[in-house]
Amino acid sequence: RSDQGNGFFPSKFAPLAVGDPAKGIGNIVPKTGRKVFNKRVDLMNNLDQSFREKFNNKNIQAYNGFYDDALKLMDSKELKAFDLRLESKEMREAYGSSKLGQGCLLARRLVSSGVRYVEVSQGGWDFHKDLPDEIADIAPIFDKAYAALITDLVQRGMLDDTLVVVSTEFGRKPKIIDNGRGHHPLCFSTVLAGGGIKQGFVYGASDDQGYKPIADAMSIQAFHATIGWAAGLPLDKVVTTETGRPFTIGKGAKPVMGVFA
Repeated sequence: RSDQGNGFFPSKFAPLAVGDPAKGIGNIVPKTGRKVFNKRVDLMNNLDQSFREKFNNKNIQAYNGFYDDALKLMDSKELKAFDLRLESKEMREAYGSSKLGQGCLLARRLVSSGVRYVEVSQGGWDFHKDLPDEIADIAPIFDKAYAALITDLVQRGMLDDTLVVVSTEFGRKPKIIDNGRGHHPLCFSTVLAGGGIKQGFVYGASDDQGYKPIADAMSIQAFHATIGWAAGLPLDKVVTTETGRPFTIGKGAKPVMGVFA
């Protein structure tokens, strides 16, 4: 994702955004050559030293940390995980040529290299009009990428230790009005795969129209707690924002253990 930040967490938790998974991370090799590049970095640090000492606060430290992390990444062997050219043509085609497909393939490579959290997004689902035509364009892209990811994880023996979450912020109204469907946060579905989740299992039920839950409704908070529990996160740990607001994963909700095998 390129539109997500670290919220109120320290800057070290800021995500690394990859705009085009097929291109990986850009500007890794200095255009000036490594020797000149290192001289420029040293010059920058010398010029900034007095400023850093005078204004020694977390914002300045975060800015310096950003540069330090970037320099470490440029020299890291882990950069290979971002290079999809190392995958076979058949594997890349299995995921599809879309950004979503190649993003899912990149996600698998990153998880294989030890990255704990990856988010891949697919926009374009806001079908207020022209729903039949638009969904016919976008849904097959998702189907191909998701099927390839799950199959790939299974074949590599990674699915048991990897939780794949398919989710969104709201659903769509059951009725089609003016060739489209409006926002509907009251009832919608998510998918969890791997990470100890039961296979071929449906938790909860909606009414015949898909308008509201009628059995085992899961709140957003419980959904987050369930994911957090599967990831081994401390659900009861309180994280306090700069304004003094306390937060926990799921805001006190319990994980829904019925979805686990």
